[in-house]
Amino acid sequence: MENFVNTSANNIIYSEEKNIDEKAFLDTIISGCMEKKRSAQEVLYKKYYGKMMGLCLRYFKNKEDAKDAMNMGFLKVFKNIHLFDKEKNLDAWIYTIIQRTALDLVRKQVKIYTLETEVTEKSAYIEPEILQHLYVQDLMLLLNQLPDTSRLVFTLYAIENFKHHEIAEELSISEGTSKWHVNHARKILKELILNQNAKKP
Repeated sequence: MENFVNTSANNIIYSEEKNIDEKAFLDTIISGCMEKKRSAQEVLYKKYYGKMMGLCLRYFKNKEDAKDAMNMGFLKVFKNIHLFDKEKNLDAWIYTIIQRTALDLVRKQVKIYTLETEVTEKSAYIEPEILQHLYVQDLMLLLNQLPDTSRLVFTLYAIENFKHHEIAEELSISEGTSKWHVNHARKILKELILNQNAKKP
């Protein structure tokens, strides 16, 4: 075990200095994970911690829930690593598993607010300059001020690039409801941004 840790750490340093093939290094770590080597799992966890924690923070309002979701996702990664095709993209594979885990957990926490309505894309429109300003601010702090369902739907639509029909299927709501929540979230975010701007000297 200790030898594997030392070898892995040395490989990371050597990779940076000698430009060793990243894929070869990942193959070694994946093989170690398939053999259930704790040291290999730790290397993989640390490598993707920042990116996956950022992903989970988009779904939860506090770091504790986000970290719980991420850790549950990594347990699934390690449990199913033998199914991973080394010719595929490891980043995308891990991202998908942890995203699905986070979404499953947040659905259990959030009471999904549904309504019978049809909302067109046009009615959810916000001026381009407002949207542009939205994405250069601290989006996470603003998102945390949204109602839970609208926050979840907006995150899926505007950040994770889900289509309305995909959101409807995931959350068991209508596409009209999905569009309404995106529209509702944008209106609130727009007001928050305008209020922030009004307070600036």
